Amino acid sequence: LFVRPDRQGRGLGRALLEHALTETSRLELDVYTANKAALAFYRRFGFREMSRRAEDDDGLPFESVRMRYGD
Repeated sequence: LFVRPDRQGRGLGRALLEHALTETSRLELDVYTANKAALAFYRRFGFREMSRRAEDDDGLPFESVRMRYGD
């Protein structure tokens, strides 16, 4: 999920995630480790870290975490 910074803190991300969870009981996503707020957001929802990568899909040095919700 990407919510514009000037729209964060208003429950938009929570509403989008809650809607997604009405469609499925399992979600996986990647989060940049530098995005501490996003990591905390997903952890509060119960997402668990599955793995880490040192580079993004383009081979650039942006570490990310693969997270999963559900079994």
